[in-house]
Amino acid sequence: RGVRRAAISRLLAIVAELQNTLDTEDGGQIAQDLDRLYAWVTSRLIDATIQQTVRPIDDAVRVLEPLRNAWQSIAAGTRAAQQE
Repeated sequence: RGVRRAAISRLLAIVAELQNTLDTEDGGQIAQDLDRLYAWVTSRLIDATIQQTVRPIDDAVRVLEPLRNAWQSIAAGTRAAQQE
C-alpha cells in the first residue's frame, strides 16, 4: 500500500504542476480544456486512493496517454527540425 500511495502522490504532484503551468487567460480554449482534463485526472486519482481500486487509475491513463504521445511527437518534430 505504501508504494501505491507514494506513486499516486507523485502522479498527483505531476498533474498539479501541469495544471499550474497553464495560462488559462492567454492560452485560450486549449488551456481551459487542459485545465478541466487535469482536474478530472486529479479527481480520478483521488478516487483510486479512496476506493482502493485500480479502475480510476486506468481511466486517467487512458485519457493521458494520447496527450503524452502528442507531446512526444511534437518534441521529436522539433528535434528533427533543429537538426536540419
